[in-house]
Amino acid sequence: EEVMDQATLAAVVRLVLKGSTVSITMGPSISEAEKHVGLGELQKAGVITDRELRILTITAGRVTWPSLPTPGQWLESALQRLAFLVAPQMKQVSELEQAMQSAEATADLLTRSVGMSSSLPPRALALGGCVLGFISMRALPAEQARPKDVPSSLW
Repeated sequence: EEVMDQATLAAVVRLVLKGSTVSITMGPSISEAEKHVGLGELQKAGVITDRELRILTITAGRVTWPSLPTPGQWLESALQRLAFLVAPQMKQVSELEQAMQSAEATADLLTRSVGMSSSLPPRALALGGCVLGFISMRALPAEQARPKDVPSSLW
């Protein structure tokens, strides 16, 4: 019920517009548009802003801007390149497909549980998920994935 009320819908529209690559100066301001469609009272009371903040809190601020490739898109690109470079023999195709599915599932899990940030961009999530997925399928030894600056005792 609350999902479909005017304040929530207005908050979603605000978030979409704020995350859009379209310039906001290409039309009326968000406030003017809200007043025009009869949301002035909700706007004055701060209800729309509260809903907007609540949506951001619920989603933990996890948004993907249209201009950024998602971790899944980064992973797909990396896996396509890998499949091309490896050129597996017929008996290896199913093993490679299983490893790729594991990488996709792991990258998805990593994205959902950790989320993107400036310190962990989509590309890093995708490559991290790929490596973890390959390690889980034993397609890559964990020791080979260890960063050089991390001691093996810590790894």
